[in-house]
Amino acid sequence: MRKMDNTTRYERLRERYMNGDVDRRTFLGLIGAAGAAYGLVTPYRAFAQDVSQVRFDGWGGVVSEAFRQYAFDPYTKETGIEVVDGTFGGGDEYLSRVKASQPGEYNIAHLSGVFDYARYHGLDLSTELNEDNIPNLQYVIPKLVDVFRKVSGGSLSCVPYDYGTTGLAYNRKHISDEEMKEKGAKILIDEAYKGKIAGWGDWRTRIWFGALQTGQDPNNAEDMDAVWDAIRQHRDLALKYWGSGAELMSLLAEEEIYVTEGWSGRIYALQEQGHDIGYYDPPNGYGWQECLFVIKGSPMEPCEELLNFMLAPETSIAVAEGRELPAGAGPQQGRAGREDPDAARLRPERHARRSDLRRSGILERPRGGMVQDLRPRAEGLLRPLSRASLPSPVTGEGREARETPAPPAKGARHHGQDTSMSSVILRDIVKRFHQFTAVHRTTLEIEDGAFVTLLGPSGCGKTTNLRMIAGLLDPTEGEILIGDKRVNDVPIHKRNLGIVFQNYALFPHKTVAENVAFGLKYRDVPKSEIEGRVQKALDLVQLPDVGGRYPKALSGGQQQRIALARAIVIEPDVLLLDEPLSALDANLREDMRVELKRIQERIGVTTVFVTHDQSEALAMSDKIVVMSAGRVEQVGSPAEVYNTPASEFVANFLGASNILPAKVAGRDGEGARLEADLFGPVTVPAERAATLDGAGAAKLVLRAEKLLLRPQDTPADGMVSAPATVETVDYQGQTVRYFVRVGETQLQAINMIDGSPYAEGQAVQVAFQPKDCAALPGA
Repeated sequence: MRKMDNTTRYERLRERYMNGDVDRRTFLGLIGAAGAAYGLVTPYRAFAQDVSQVRFDGWGGVVSEAFRQYAFDPYTKETGIEVVDGTFGGGDEYLSRVKASQPGEYNIAHLSGVFDYARYHGLDLSTELNEDNIPNLQYVIPKLVDVFRKVSGGSLSCVPYDYGTTGLAYNRKHISDEEMKEKGAKILIDEAYKGKIAGWGDWRTRIWFGALQTGQDPNNAEDMDAVWDAIRQHRDLALKYWGSGAELMSLLAEEEIYVTEGWSGRIYALQEQGHDIGYYDPPNGYGWQECLFVIKGSPMEPCEELLNFMLAPETSIAVAEGRELPAGAGPQQGRAGREDPDAARLRPERHARRSDLRRSGILERPRGGMVQDLRPRAEGLLRPLSRASLPSPVTGEGREARETPAPPAKGARHHGQDTSMSSVILRDIVKRFHQFTAVHRTTLEIEDGAFVTLLGPSGCGKTTNLRMIAGLLDPTEGEILIGDKRVNDVPIHKRNLGIVFQNYALFPHKTVAENVAFGLKYRDVPKSEIEGRVQKALDLVQLPDVGGRYPKALSGGQQQRIALARAIVIEPDVLLLDEPLSALDANLREDMRVELKRIQERIGVTTVFVTHDQSEALAMSDKIVVMSAGRVEQVGSPAEVYNTPASEFVANFLGASNILPAKVAGRDGEGARLEADLFGPVTVPAERAATLDGAGAAKLVLRAEKLLLRPQDTPADGMVSAPATVETVDYQGQTVRYFVRVGETQLQAINMIDGSPYAEGQAVQVAFQPKDCAALPGA
């Protein structure tokens, strides 16, 4: 039997892990032991050797938006390491994803409470931090740090980041402060609000509030049957359960629900935005202490560097202000005993002001009793609920669907802004991720109203360019202008852009009309205008009668049209399309590209379209920007880049080409005279040989569809020809792709079918017109 080498042994072990035959702990143990013995590069070490990004998963909404603008983007500017942020969905769902992931795939999680920290630590998902790399940990209240040290035996796998309370959020248009103080947690099981109640889908919240509703101490609940009854009662009255607090706040502000549990900070942010939302912290309500947890297998130094950056006082305060929390609040505000307890419970800033400021040393110690240990004391408090007693949580998309919030739409602006379309200029743009350059120095101008496609293979930098235009990434060097305004430092929500992504990002719980209207509601467009603008957008995408349906009732193509309608209803200055057709089948893609171009021409919006599909680019674009390895290879009209490629890469990437060695014999009024090794003299038109010198090596570019197969004895009739033998026949319906042999060289030809195709082994003649060729400088 052949002895298995170490690399093969590792690869087979990894295959068993990916197939689910080996659990994660066993896999890690085996590769840890085997890797040390055999000198293998495990996934941990391989990831650490080339770190260009760190993944951070959090809560979405204003929290993620503030992190992105005031922590992640500045960190990337300073270090070159991109922070890729995601959202949890449900807590159990996220934990399942982490457990099933490859080592290093998930890095930092914004966990809720000591309970979650203990849970992840107990599952062997923790890794010890080097606190010397996190000197800003000194700004965190020591007692808060000690809580986590006790769980992990003195070491730390996280840094504490937030604390606060979860209370009751309610819309004051429908529930008064007096009613809320009178009913407290029992309002969540009030029959009068059936269908207007919502809640988080995690068991801790449901059990905690179930205990409050039955008059029990949640940490010492004795009558668990009563708690289950309250949970079932809430289930029957609730609109839905959600895994995202951001989504609950959206529903509350839009009056789709009237009351729910909520984090004090989110409610304060809604109040600052002008929504009439109240907050009540019931007696024995629960507090939480969040942390930034580093998952085992992550690149430690970049993660520690990011944590240290986020704990810096200037970053903490900027994040707090970015969440619309008052960063200047004094440490005495909201202390217990300073005001009427019921009045204090109705003020979310009492909690929100403290949840961020303590990180920068503004607060010396937490308010007594506000930060509670979320680990329940009752033995059976966390027993699993059966499917019959409580439905599975629904993962809400929250405000993450607002990928590109923008200022009020043009029709709703009140400040006299220019409502004309906008050009886009990238001037000397460079984008680096640590040591890797994703986009080399590039200057590009996109004219007003143009449909410009960034085309290239995966990893060429096309999506990076689009993300820099959108504000999702900052350029390392250079500047971006939209219209005549430099936008490098303009946040994403102030750029007035519409974006359509491949995955549609439609809210499943909202109707089509509500999905399309979503952006308008956050741009202060009067309600009286919204319905009309939504209907016009649906008419434009030729789906006028689907406003009352839900996304799941629509086909993929229809959902893509709805995503487009949502992007254009805000009347963006620039429309960004990131491979929006790639998830559709071939026939639907062809239909949708016609529709996209029709709509773009109808509204006249400047459009940047990203794709790797050459046929999409050729069919839709006014101009095509061909990219390769972070560099622009050519910019031109579809006809220009196809018929006169600027490089061998362009010639091969756009269609099938035969590139043949030749020499420049001279130039005259007709063009460049080449001597092709395979065909002899060929005169290429001057406009298709502009880059050639007067002498030296050259390459003759002959498109496959311009190479004609015909009977062997056909007269030359002005065409360049040569005898050939058919080697392979690839039947494609209306056309046939032939691979033929001319001398020692194989060529490909694509011909329309006229009668029966030529057979393999058949002797033929290949011929072409010199005017159909292009020429490039030779090696």
